[in-house]
This record gives sequence, structure tokens and C-alpha cells, in this order.
Amino acid sequence: MAYAESTNICQNLITSTDGGSTFNVRAASVNAAANMTIAMDAADENNFAISFNIGARFSTDFLATFTTPSFPSVTNTNHGFDGVLSTIDSNIMFNVVGDKLYELEAVGTTKTDETSRLTFTAPSAMEGFPDGSIYVISRTGQLDISTDDGANFSSYAGDPGLASCAKRTLRSSAVDPANIIASACIDSTRAAYTLDGGASWTEVNLSSIGISSSCSIRDIAIINDGSNKLFISCKASDAVYIEMN
Repeated sequence: MAYAESTNICQNLITSTDGGSTFNVRAASVNAAANMTIAMDAADENNFAISFNIGARFSTDFLATFTTPSFPSVTNTNHGFDGVLSTIDSNIMFNVVGDKLYELEAVGTTKTDETSRLTFTAPSAMEGFPDGSIYVISRTGQLDISTDDGANFSSYAGDPGLASCAKRTLRSSAVDPANIIASACIDSTRAAYTLDGGASWTEVNLSSIGISSSCSIRDIAIINDGSNKLFISCKASDAVYIEMN
């Protein structure tokens, strides 16, 4: 597990190798001037890519060292900034930023707009898996799936809705990514999930079910510990979870 710590002072990469029991700074001050998105190769935990507003960096040794290809400017925004590392070629990162889907190729140092591969416009978030499947969701709630490492996309079985989201996040279950998927509106109290591959979606409004009226959603995660739980991180440093059933 790894995540990027973003502050006005430094930006560190924090890793855990024991399921989150302990964390360590793996790489300090990777890029102190910009927000980052971090993508790990779902098929090989040693391969990482990090993209930020002035470019991207790649690692093949679990963040011990980096290469920094010279890319055309990779514009950063406060939302719609997400990435997936190719499971076929660790030199390729798919990046969602500024309502576009880009392919960053480290060897040729190319950045290619691949938004036309999707069935919709304005992609907002994405998620990748070891078998090469990738999910991409739009700002207005359409969901696409690729089963060939991003070469082609098609519409998913059903969309999660939450169409009025200005900002969005997307997560899938590590044990059953084809069926268990969740999305949430960032800076809101609303989330939605499916347990049946998109055939039906359950929408949850935290303010209406008494969990937390003050929770402004920052991110979500799906945890499987005998049951399916949707963990929700709130901007006020609180966290809640709901049973998905």
C-alpha cells in the first residue's frame, strides 16, 4: 500500500507493507510544489508512476529510485486527477486530468489524448486491476470498462448515478472488482454502490441516515473482512463505514 501526502511544505510517499498497521516515509519531498497522483502496477507492486503538474516520475523498485522523463506539461487540477499504471508495460501510465484521459509513455516521453477511446466525455476518476481491466467514470456518472489494459473501452452494465456530482471518486473491491464497485461525490454526503455488477445501485446519503451530518466526503475505500464495508474518509479527519448489503 502507498499513498501521497500533500501539504504546503513537502510531499512524501508513505508506504505500508503490513496491511496498514504501520507506515513509513518511503520517499520524501518527491515534488514539493504540486499535488500528485500515484499509480501502482496492480500486477507488480514494485512498479509505480507519479504524475503532477510539471511532469511525471516512474519507479520500478518500490519507490527507492525514480526516473523523470521530460513530458509535455501535465496540467494538474484540484479534481479529476487520477491515474493507473499499465499492467502490460510499466512505462505507460493512464492519467485522468482536466476532463481528459491521457496516456503517458516514459520511453518515448509522449503524452497522448486518448479521451476518444471512452464512450463519454469529461472522465473524472479511474481504477485498475491485475488482469488488465480498468474502470473510468465520468463527472456525470457514466461508467466505462476496459478489459485489455486501456486499449478499448465499452459501457459498463449500469451507471451509479449521482449525476449532479461536481467532483467524484471511484473504487472497486479487490476480491470481486467485477461486481462490487462504489462511487462518491467529493465534498458532499452522497455515495452509491453496486454488489451485482451494475445491475442495481444503492445510493446512500450520510446526512439522512444519521451516520454523520457533518461528513464532507474526501475519499472512499471498499474493505472485505467477511462482509463488504464502504469506508468513507471525511474532510474533518473523521471516518465512518457502512455495511454494503
